[in-house]
Amino acid sequence: ISSRDQTTLANRVHSFSWKDHYPKKYLKQSTKGEEIEFIVKEVSFKEIQSFLNQYSDVLFPANLTTSAFANCNTSTHKEAFHSCASDVFGYFVENRMVGCFMSNLTDWSTMYVRHVAVIPEFSGYFIFHDFWRDYISILEQTDIERIEADAALNNTKQLSRLYLLGFVMSGSLF
Repeated sequence: ISSRDQTTLANRVHSFSWKDHYPKKYLKQSTKGEEIEFIVKEVSFKEIQSFLNQYSDVLFPANLTTSAFANCNTSTHKEAFHSCASDVFGYFVENRMVGCFMSNLTDWSTMYVRHVAVIPEFSGYFIFHDFWRDYISILEQTDIERIEADAALNNTKQLSRLYLLGFVMSGSLF
């Protein structure tokens, strides 16, 4: 199940392949004018789990450790689910994973963006914005009608990026 040779639920339901679009190179400039090449490619859930565990201290600051977003633990069921249901991407700079993106279908017409993370040293390059635009464009060619995402209320950068991409803020539990 954990092989990236397997197609995901979205691939099977909507008859498309991420392999037609990725890996893809993005040449980005930081806010300081430094240029760097990112490569986005499909990866396994295990690779994402390893990345999240390696960088959990910088991705999930101490004041957020009680959040469900900060749970880097895994189980056999969690791994089995994500291995067959989730679309999982890694962001690489010189073969080093510096960010990740994970989404999955919640029903036949809704894609849920489950996780987005980039280590702080590369956050000034805004790689996710270009990837999001490509990702949305690819999904617009399918019968997927809506993309949903959650963001912590204190994650104002992510909330503003989602808003700029056309997401509608629908509320909060708090």
